[in-house]
Amino acid sequence: MKRITLTTLTVIAITLLASCKKSEDNHPVAPEKQDAELTLCGNSFLRGKVLSIVEDGDSTVFIYNSNKHVVGFKTFSNDKQVGECKYYSRSNGFNQYYFNSKGEVSARDVVEYNENKDITLCEYHEYIYPDTTKLVLTELVFNSYDKKNRLESTFEYFCDGIPNYYSRYTYDADGTETETCRLASSGRIYTITKSRRDTLGNIIEMSENMPEDSPDWNHTTVKYKYDSHGNWIEREIKRETTVETRKRKIYYLNE
Repeated sequence: MKRITLTTLTVIAITLLASCKKSEDNHPVAPEKQDAELTLCGNSFLRGKVLSIVEDGDSTVFIYNSNKHVVGFKTFSNDKQVGECKYYSRSNGFNQYYFNSKGEVSARDVVEYNENKDITLCEYHEYIYPDTTKLVLTELVFNSYDKKNRLESTFEYFCDGIPNYYSRYTYDADGTETETCRLASSGRIYTITKSRRDTLGNIIEMSENMPEDSPDWNHTTVKYKYDSHGNWIEREIKRETTVETRKRKIYYLNE
């Protein structure tokens, strides 16, 4: 299995940072077509043509163009619009511009993915107090994948002094179990996480250990209920002493 070293990732990150600083701006320039071909929710893609997600009085409503491609979404809280995001398509990804309730740009994300639709790069740009005149890069995430299209390594850069992280992932023979080793740029191991996933790729069992602080493993189990498209509509996370349950309703285009 091919490995990308921390040094290589650092060089890539520095190169990306240099190019990002040249493109800082406050206002998007829309291309002729706004065709984001996948429905991105957080850092993962949803299955199917999702129209809206409703959870605890909050909702996200996706916007489609005439070709039925997602071009953005609006967020609501108790039926009041509190924000909006617009996608601006590129050949291998898209930019996301976020607007507040006043219609002002509040943040910008840059998302890139490969031919398999795996996210390879995320850049997060925000305003940093007291300088509120420029959007600046605050976080960068770079992912690489192995020959079986599995996440192999992640490099995370933070501009506010938080230590940069490098995570590497290894798998068992059938790929159902994953071990994640998260290291600081100094090489110190922060956490080792072992996890199992279901057939849809969601984590159903996870054990985490902080080797320099404690020999104990913190164990977590997760149960899901899925809709007919394979998106979860109920998730129960059970930790050592707590249980957290989330429910959401997902509506689809033309349904």
